[in-house]
Amino acid sequence: MNDQPKPNVINKPLEGDKPIPPTPASLPITSPVPASAKTSAGHSPTPNAKAFNFKTALDRMIEGKKITKLEWKNKDYGFINKKFDKLYIFREETGDHQWILCVGDIMGEDYVIVK
Repeated sequence: MNDQPKPNVINKPLEGDKPIPPTPASLPITSPVPASAKTSAGHSPTPNAKAFNFKTALDRMIEGKKITKLEWKNKDYGFINKKFDKLYIFREETGDHQWILCVGDIMGEDYVIVK
């Protein structure tokens, strides 16, 4: 007799596993950013600024500078709130909030300093 376990067949659940239902392709993918924020007038990044990655953006915020992403196309910017020792984002519509980073924020390479 062969005591080796049988290899699992792709897309077949292991014993005791519940299959994962497929995600319907018809579900809309919506952005959490309000449409008005996407179309509002942009702020002024430092003239002739060269875009940089998130690590450099974080270094600039530690220096006390405010940064933004060119992708945001609004007046939002990130900064470090030294009073609370946390990373914050200013949203032109709602004010200051703790910045909860997403993969797009961390992988972004379009950060610039706000003047």
